Amino acid sequence: MNDLDRDDESVLEDESVELDDSEEDSDEAVDAIITAGLDPDADPLDRPPLFDEDTGVLTLEQRNTINALVKARFITRDERPEVWRTLMEHRKIITSRLHEQFKHLHVYPERGMAYAADVSQPEDGRKFVLLGTGRKFTREETAILVYLRHRYNVEMAAGQPVAVVEKSEIIEHVEQMQPQWGNKSAATKRIVSSLERVSSKFGLLPNVPGSPDTYRIHPAIEMFLSLEDVRRLDEAFRTFYADSSTNPEDHPEAFSAGASLGDTDDEDEVLLDE
Repeated sequence: MNDLDRDDESVLEDESVELDDSEEDSDEAVDAIITAGLDPDADPLDRPPLFDEDTGVLTLEQRNTINALVKARFITRDERPEVWRTLMEHRKIITSRLHEQFKHLHVYPERGMAYAADVSQPEDGRKFVLLGTGRKFTREETAILVYLRHRYNVEMAAGQPVAVVEKSEIIEHVEQMQPQWGNKSAATKRIVSSLERVSSKFGLLPNVPGSPDTYRIHPAIEMFLSLEDVRRLDEAFRTFYADSSTNPEDHPEAFSAGASLGDTDDEDEVLLDE
């Protein structure tokens, strides 16, 4: 767990639902339990269906919020105010429904950001069938994210309103962290490809309008990498890559930190995940 996760506010205490013994096994009792935390003035049995044969009990806004958390890398208060408002108003039931999909909800109210991530597989032999929306990062993507987190911290400490970075700066920095035993030309191509994925798919590095080679580092980078993660990963990269006889693929544990994002079919080695 990274440092920021320890700041994550706990989920609201469960609301109790009192039922008569005669109702315990009834459909009404089940519905009442499922809908605890919804609008207390709404009758769950009279909720209008959203489509033919709809048996769901959540509102349209609640369902859209859950889907946004499952599909998106993260949501923010500023970029998706309606989704954020629904999450804050119905956090308990949304958290419960995400748990049914084996996902944890991470919310940072002060930053106005939230994301959902797959839970860890249990160690008692049970097997969770996960949705597979969590994405693990490759070595080059990890190096890019480490640099972006460091750069974001520097820019914020300097009082800058936003953190911007040039494409050439990122490529040059990550090139310096590549193994001496590797093919430099192939490494550069992987870096460029990884940078394009981080920019276009992860949502952490949007382009500055009118400047295709200039990026804005999204504040959400703070959620996925703590400064302690950055220090450890940076040291791990430099230590392993400085020794031409050491292959970091033999030591993936040294590069493991942070949170997963998105989905992938890539077969590259994984160095950063939840």
